[in-house]
Amino acid sequence: MRCGHEPALILRLTWCMIVCASVTASAAVPATAAGDIERVSGFTAQHRAMVASAVDRAILPGVATFRAAAKNLQDRIDAWCASGDTPAVPADVTTAFREAALGFAAIAHLRFGPLRDDNRLPRLAFWPDPRGVVRRQTLKALAVADPNLTTRAGVAVQSAALQGLPALEVLLTLSAKEDPGNAGAFRCRFAAAIAANVATLAAEVDEGWRGPDGWAARILSPGADNATYRSEMESAAEVLKAYLAGWQIVGEQEVTPWIDAAQKGKSWAGLPFERSGLSKTYVEAQVRALDELSRALGLSVIASRLGREDANSAWIENWIATATASLRRDSSVLALPADLAAKPGTDIDPLRRVKFYANGLRQVVGRQIAVAANVLIGFNDLDGD
Repeated sequence: MRCGHEPALILRLTWCMIVCASVTASAAVPATAAGDIERVSGFTAQHRAMVASAVDRAILPGVATFRAAAKNLQDRIDAWCASGDTPAVPADVTTAFREAALGFAAIAHLRFGPLRDDNRLPRLAFWPDPRGVVRRQTLKALAVADPNLTTRAGVAVQSAALQGLPALEVLLTLSAKEDPGNAGAFRCRFAAAIAANVATLAAEVDEGWRGPDGWAARILSPGADNATYRSEMESAAEVLKAYLAGWQIVGEQEVTPWIDAAQKGKSWAGLPFERSGLSKTYVEAQVRALDELSRALGLSVIASRLGREDANSAWIENWIATATASLRRDSSVLALPADLAAKPGTDIDPLRRVKFYANGLRQVVGRQIAVAANVLIGFNDLDGD
């Protein structure tokens, strides 16, 4: 099949590119993960290997890293409050917030299990927030200065918009115009209470995955007596669905409004952690985490096997490698909406490529790889939004 020539800088990207794509960078699967999935005989064993690899190599390390980052953030803010120098946010607090936000980015696609239980996902990060609920509620709470908001228990019973990282972001980036006059001790104690709540929720997510009754044991032991997962295929579908949801979040919920803002010259797009300038780094962390999950699941191994069995599918393995390489490269150079608005004419092709390949991976993996692996995906909680 031949594709028509398009100028390199014009992103009229079509599915013709998928068929004609060639490898531009390596995207090798770790040897043990690839070996586990390549050596198994039968779909049941393959599903078991996929899930075990994903849990051990991607999910458990991810939730552990987020827990550690959230605890460090709590400790840094506690030290800030104890120092008495409350008006200015210390650099170590800003750094700790950045690491916690990026730690959350690496697990935000796991919309099942402990992160979904007890409404933890919106409590940790109330987003999308097109109406600015987090900012409005946080500034109102700051103005009222309710002492109940200086304790973790007091914060934990508030609306989800006041409990997590976005509300903390507002407090740590408060402008002079937003300051109601108490951006000293109360703001610090309020921030400390939210940080303690984030650390508690992060610990609950991590602990919820571990132990004999944890979610890892549940998803790795499907069967008739398992109320959640009746078969190895259902377990594999859960993890693969999370992978696809991650790309849906990146492509539709983040990059699409980003492109729209750039095309309309808007300096604000409502992106995650845009206020603190972390949106680009946040998306980059998501891309990296999803790539790591892909490797753990052995998706390229399955694509390679599919290509050997069906010559018409031989292009898929190379296209996945090309997509992954492009996503990693382009997510590292994205310009924030404010910067794009300040410099009209700035190249937004990296944004367009991220959207294209994020959506493309959803289609190729969801329609080709999942079928080849005998995994029935079904719908996720983002479909139809």
